[in-house]
Amino acid sequence: RYINSEGMEVGFLYDGQGTWTTLNYPGAYKTRAYGVDVSRGKVAGFYQDTAGAHAYIYDMSRSPSDPAAWTSLDYPGSNWTFAYGIDGDNIVGRYVIGNEKEIGFVYNYATGTWTQIDYSNTRTYVCDIEGQILVGLYEDETGKVHGFQSSITPLPPTITSFMINNGARSTASQNVTLNNTATNDPAEYIASESSSFTGAQWLPYASAPSFTLSPVPGTKRVYFKVRSPYGESAVVRDTIVLAFGPEIAVSQADVPIPDGSGSFDFGSVPVNTITQVTFTIENVGDTVLNLTELPPVTLSGAGAADFTLSDAPANSIAAGGSTTFTITFVPTAAGARSASVSIANTDADENPYDFTLTGTGVVIIQPIPAIERQALTALYNSTDGDHWANNSGWKAEPLGGDGFSMPGTEDSWYGISILNATVTAIDLNSNQLSGALPPQLMNLSGLTALDLCNNQLYTDDAALHAFLDTLQPDWEDCQTPLPLCLPAINLLLLGD
Repeated sequence: RYINSEGMEVGFLYDGQGTWTTLNYPGAYKTRAYGVDVSRGKVAGFYQDTAGAHAYIYDMSRSPSDPAAWTSLDYPGSNWTFAYGIDGDNIVGRYVIGNEKEIGFVYNYATGTWTQIDYSNTRTYVCDIEGQILVGLYEDETGKVHGFQSSITPLPPTITSFMINNGARSTASQNVTLNNTATNDPAEYIASESSSFTGAQWLPYASAPSFTLSPVPGTKRVYFKVRSPYGESAVVRDTIVLAFGPEIAVSQADVPIPDGSGSFDFGSVPVNTITQVTFTIENVGDTVLNLTELPPVTLSGAGAADFTLSDAPANSIAAGGSTTFTITFVPTAAGARSASVSIANTDADENPYDFTLTGTGVVIIQPIPAIERQALTALYNSTDGDHWANNSGWKAEPLGGDGFSMPGTEDSWYGISILNATVTAIDLNSNQLSGALPPQLMNLSGLTALDLCNNQLYTDDAALHAFLDTLQPDWEDCQTPLPLCLPAINLLLLGD
């Protein structure tokens, strides 16, 4: 790191041949670079902003000004995470709990796995890693600092993607390719149409091995896993249709709806409100598929009256072609509704093609005034609501146009109390709010109770300050202080 002309700490890369690259995490007031893995083109370190300290990974193939070059990392439950070393898929460092307890960690960024390294009841730092070897230091109960060397047990491989024929929906050939990616150096793979892998053998690992499907046409499900000397991966699976002749497939927004067991949920819809959804019928076979009844799609069941076929599909679909149909759902009363969809067709083994529709009619409670809703959403956005300890209800689906749960649901938002369609109380004590409070809070004219203690909040707005003081005179004094950027032990580690 170096100190720039504005007094900011900034990280850097120097290639030993005269080229310097400045590393400044976007929006941070301090950035430090500690570890580099040249073979992977990755840099690890940490940056600080108003919310705390955060580890990062920087991709050396991108410009530092490109936000996509940076990945921010926080140990779950901690606002203070520091990275010091990187090698392969692993990053090491420390995180802080409760402003006192400091614990080392190893983070595998390929699998997203955090592992604690804790040598004492006070402070443990993991300073660097090479292969499976860790080095670091810890402070014992007497205050003495000790170095340590340790090792981590290699993780078993993890499958990160798996597709048959690169995600194709159908094939006319029994011979397919099992496209896959995996971490942690798998040595072998096994594949089968049996979930128990009956009769299958382990084979040398490949990222695109061939596989022979059983000969009977229809939907084929292939199970796949890999292993290394350190263990096996979880089982993954994918499906593909082996089609000879016409073969029907139905989907919604590219999500398959299986024949017989499939269903689609319209979700919660206000009573007497129209919701329309379009479905796709594909012919993934190699000859023409015909829909044999009029109308081609029929609806039945106890709740069928609330569902309507508003746009019908074509009656004939060429091989590889598709058509669409639209179902309209208008709940006439509150409560669950369901209907059965049936599509008569010339597919040899899926005639008729059946699936279920469900939906729920809801009565919307009178919403609070728009200006009060805007004050609540401003509070959420200004204080890092996505990382509150509890933000239940605020973004429960379905969402309104502002990205929050539908108007009329505010009484279910955690910490908010509504009476007679106005906000009367906010209780977000100890909920990990951080940042500047928004001036829109002054628009909550019916607010009579407020508790914002034990967070990290502030305001520079004098009018807002006075407004808050009338509701909670000690709101500012009861905030959780920001911890020091670097404890004394870090000076031993960093040499500064």
